[in-house]
Amino acid sequence: MKVLKASVDWKCAYANHPGLRLLVDRIPGWEEMLFEEKENHYFAECEGFVKFFYYRNPGDGFGGRHFSIKMKNGEEKILIGPWSTNSGRMNTVGFTPSIEVAITDEPKVWERGHTFWAGAITLELAEKVLEEFLPEVKLYHTKWNDYYPMLKDGRMKPYQNVPLYCRTGDGICARCSLRKGAKDCAGNEPRGEEVPIPGREERDGNSNDKAGE
Repeated sequence: MKVLKASVDWKCAYANHPGLRLLVDRIPGWEEMLFEEKENHYFAECEGFVKFFYYRNPGDGFGGRHFSIKMKNGEEKILIGPWSTNSGRMNTVGFTPSIEVAITDEPKVWERGHTFWAGAITLELAEKVLEEFLPEVKLYHTKWNDYYPMLKDGRMKPYQNVPLYCRTGDGICARCSLRKGAKDCAGNEPRGEEVPIPGREERDGNSNDKAGE
C-alpha cells in the first residue's frame, strides 16, 4: 500500500478532533490480514494498513455479521458480531501503535472529498505521511492513548468557528470560546456567530455570563 496524497480534515465547523485523509494505490484485502489476539482484542497489520476487533462472545456488532479471519499461527476463526473498538484501546492493549484515518483508493472519492472508508494505519506510517505531505502538521497524543493531527505551531486547528465543549486533558477549554469575539485557549481567532450550547443555562446557572468570568 503506497500513500499517494494526504490532507487533514480539520473539522473547523465542529468540536470534533481533526483527522487524516489518505489516497492510496490500494487497500490490502481480508486475505492479506493476519490477526493476533490479546485480551479478546484482535489486531492485524499489512503494509501499514490496520484492522482490529473486540470479540469475547457472539454478539450484535456489525449487525451480527460473521467475519472469517486468519490468525498469524495459521488458525482460522469466525467472529460473530464482533465490535470495532478503536485505535486508542488497541494501543493500550499493546499492539503496534496505530491511528484512525479516512482512506480511499479511488481518485474520484479524493476529488469530491467525501465517501472515504473509515480505517486505521500504523503510527509509523502516519509519521512518514506527515513528513512527506504535511510538514506543518504533527501528531497529538491524548490521555486515551490515541493520536490526532494538529499544527506544529501549537494550534489544534487553523481556526474554530463553533464553541468547544470542555475536554479535560486535551488542552482545549470550552469557556474561552463560548462568546463571539473571544479567542480560544490555543490562540485561535473566532469565526462566525456565537452558537448556543443546549442546556448551558442549567449547567452554568446564568445564561448571560461572559466567557472568562
